[in-house]
Amino acid sequence: MDATDRVILRALQLDGRTPNRDLARLAGLSEAQCSRRVRNLFSSGAIQRCVAVLDAEKVGLFFEADVFVKLVTHDARALEAWERDAARLRRVTEVSRLTGRFDYRLRYVTESVQQFRGLLETQLSTTTNVRRFEVMLVLKTYWFPHELDGD
Repeated sequence: MDATDRVILRALQLDGRTPNRDLARLAGLSEAQCSRRVRNLFSSGAIQRCVAVLDAEKVGLFFEADVFVKLVTHDARALEAWERDAARLRRVTEVSRLTGRFDYRLRYVTESVQQFRGLLETQLSTTTNVRRFEVMLVLKTYWFPHELDGD
């Protein structure tokens, strides 16, 4: 990973649909060189995937909550099993393993508090290995950290 790769990565983080000709110009490369570098960034795993960032409210998702989860058992097999289960939970947009009082944080985004309550009752409350969980409502999300800086 060099400075040229970082220029390409910054541009793609801001707009994943940036045309190759524009990336090449920004990076000071030919289009063929730039295309090869982008392919290499994907194959190396530096770029994991391209996504569209949605405005939750404009697509009808008005309710957000973080759910902090404490597990009963913490051996590697139990953690892996719980992470597989968490990856299948509906309306969970992010799962993070934590240090401290809780083991995981899940970000739920739903249409309503009623739908969220239903998800907790049918999903999380019935998931094995959960000792307890705590819910914090998200009042406003005002910063979307889309750009990582490898410098």
